Amino acid sequence: MNLNIQRESYTEAPAWLASHRGAMYKTGGITLSRAAKTPNLATGKRIYRSGEFVGLLNPTASKLWGTYGEGVKATLVTALLGADNDIQWTARTAGAGGNLITIAYVDPNANSQALSVTVAATAITVNLATGAAGAITSTANDVLAAVMANADAAVLVLGELAIDNNGHGVVTAMAAANLAGGVSPVATTATLTTGDIDAVVDTSITYTARKPGAEGNNIQVAYAVPAGAGASLSINVAGAGTTANPYVITVNLATAAAGVAKSTAAEIAAAVNSHHLTAPLVSAVCAGVAGAGVPLIAFAAAPLVGGAGPNVSMAEGEFGILTHDVDVTDGDGIGGVLFGGKVITARMPRQPDVAVRAALPHVLFTVENAP
Repeated sequence: MNLNIQRESYTEAPAWLASHRGAMYKTGGITLSRAAKTPNLATGKRIYRSGEFVGLLNPTASKLWGTYGEGVKATLVTALLGADNDIQWTARTAGAGGNLITIAYVDPNANSQALSVTVAATAITVNLATGAAGAITSTANDVLAAVMANADAAVLVLGELAIDNNGHGVVTAMAAANLAGGVSPVATTATLTTGDIDAVVDTSITYTARKPGAEGNNIQVAYAVPAGAGASLSINVAGAGTTANPYVITVNLATAAAGVAKSTAAEIAAAVNSHHLTAPLVSAVCAGVAGAGVPLIAFAAAPLVGGAGPNVSMAEGEFGILTHDVDVTDGDGIGGVLFGGKVITARMPRQPDVAVRAALPHVLFTVENAP
């Protein structure tokens, strides 16, 4: 892969570089996303800091970069008729949960109504103010102030005027619209729980993908009861692990003399964890008393769910260390990224975790004054 790597010497080396001499390897021309960087509440500035771990944002189609571990907060930028009346709403918490937040502007269709805000779960409704003749009088500044003053709404979202808006324009009614684009800050692992948990029937098994990420969602588990009596517990695996052709782990339950399934949760979990094809895909853990002596029954293939990749790509050439501060307050900004060199971890804004170290094999993370 061509990483567009070039050698460049810095006249003012970042403080986290272990050496101020020599050339460091970097790539120029990455574009840092304004939307992915939450503003500082005190200053309103959006600044990527030198030494942050940055990568190509997932999904990567936008070609914009963001900070690893911060996630992406869902946003909504209104596009109302008129001028200077648009607001950007940003979820307070990074992740897909922010995509569930909705905001609506409602015209009360009545005279002399006061501006008010109501919140039901994740639905924020702004009831707009009107004048004596029934026309809407609320400006973007009015709406912004009202939402931020509502404790329930302020917990969900942060509001700020959209770029090139002064907020003096009167808003219009707007149907409920979802915030979008929220991505979890770190990878999550897909899981599936089967069976029941209670004092009498304890057949629950939780299957967890061995690898975090969306690929875990392409694993399914099924239980089948073979025809006839005296069958042994066995496991089959089919599929290719893709969205179109997922892995299907079929557990063929053991049967008693009468042809009735007799496999317990404990027996199934042990078989899955020791099978040469399933052990690399999932781990199986019994709940409660591990289903001792309680047979399971057949059920159709069900997928593991909840797997997601980190907020940024950590592939070669798509992940690195930001070399200098980049201000994106007024729009996306250009930055440079370090792929290889010697750095002092104590001076970095975030300590490298296992995933970061694996993604940057040419970076030596060291302590102050280490040889």
